[in-house]
This record gives sequence, C-alpha cells and structure tokens, in this order.
Amino acid sequence: MKILLRQKSDKTNKHVLLVYLFIMLLGNHAIAIEARALNLQNSIEQFVRAEHADAKSVTINMELDQRLQLACNTPINLQWPAQARRLGKTSLQVRCDHSDKPWQLYIPLDVQVVRPVLVARSALMRGTTLTANDVEIAEQNVSYLLQGYWQTPQEVVGQQLRRNLQQGEVLSGSAVINPPLVKQGENVIIRASSSTLAVNSSGIALNTARLGETLRARSHSSARVIQGVVIARGIVEVPL
Repeated sequence: MKILLRQKSDKTNKHVLLVYLFIMLLGNHAIAIEARALNLQNSIEQFVRAEHADAKSVTINMELDQRLQLACNTPINLQWPAQARRLGKTSLQVRCDHSDKPWQLYIPLDVQVVRPVLVARSALMRGTTLTANDVEIAEQNVSYLLQGYWQTPQEVVGQQLRRNLQQGEVLSGSAVINPPLVKQGENVIIRASSSTLAVNSSGIALNTARLGETLRARSHSSARVIQGVVIARGIVEVPL
C-alpha cells in the first residue's frame, strides 16, 4: 500500500514539474515578445523625435500590438511611407529585410508637435500689408495646420493678407500673398529678351499683376498690346 502511494506521488510530482516548466517557457516567451515590442516602441520614438528635433515639444501616441511576433536578427528598418504626413494622424513603415522570414507592417501614430509660429498681434483686415508690428510669435500645436505656417516676421513683412484674421490667429501659409508689383494704368518697362539679346521699351499696364503673373501692356512706341510675365516691380518680360 505504501509503495502504491509513493508511485502515485512520483507521477504527480512529474506532472507538476512539467506544468511548471511549461509555464516558465510561456513566461519567458511572453517576456521576450514584450521586450521586442518595447525596443520597437523606443526605436520609433527616437526616429520620430529626430524628425522634429527643432520642435518645442513632441508627443507620440502609437497603437502597438504587444502580441506581434517582431523577431528580427538584423536592425529593423523604419521609414515614412511615400507622401505620408510626418505629424498628426499618420503611420510609419516598419520592415525586417534581412531575416529568414522578412516582414513589414505599418504602425499607426498620432504625432503632436508644438512649435513657435506667427500669429496676429491684433485683429487684421484683408488686404493689410503686413509689418513686423502686426505679428508676434506664439507656441502652437502645428500638427493640424494643413496649410502650413510662418515662423519669423521677416517671412511675411511686406506681404498682403488674403483674409481677415482674429487676434491670436495663426498666419497659415495661404493667409498671405505677395503684393502687386504692377498696377493697371502704371507705366512699365517692357523687356524683350533672348539668350543673347535684350531690348527695353516702355508701355502702360492694362491689368494688375504680381511677381510671376501674366501682364498685358500697350507699347508707347507702336501701340501694340504685348503679353509677358512680371519679373520685378514695374518690369514685364516678353520673349523675343
């Protein structure tokens, strides 16, 4: 009777040991997966922060599934997908190229970036020609400023507002436009040029135009109407 009990006890101990070893293996496997996921998360954060090294602050939220099998025996390749935004709601491509089983995936990211940008110092009307006193610098989250922004007064001084701005409103990239360099009725220099020759004459502008825009002008000498491109204040260029 005692022998039977001992045999049963030995079998039970073996089962317990096997279960314990199995649990240990699962635990080690789970720890390895978690460590790889943490390493990937750190790599992604370093990659994104390097992209915005000059920002005031960068906050990165990512959806990284801890259950992903992310083993790779070479350094993981991180890159932005073609035409992907690098802030706001976006994604990052993660690849393991040189491995027995190459893989790639896209990690959803929410990148919030704060930078110093130009804002209106006071309410400004459309058509205002901006001076340094019209703007000031303020820290703003630029992640969703899809039309861009300006960061120094020198970039916008002398430009005109395309719309009204409220006090403290960010000057977007599309909020300003170059002022006209030629106005209708003004005298202009008509420069006819080629790679080897340039001939100047005078005329009168028939429309208002900015730098790079098309201008129609009537020549004083021939009364012909020519069409060219504004290249500087009061100067329109036409090809020979």
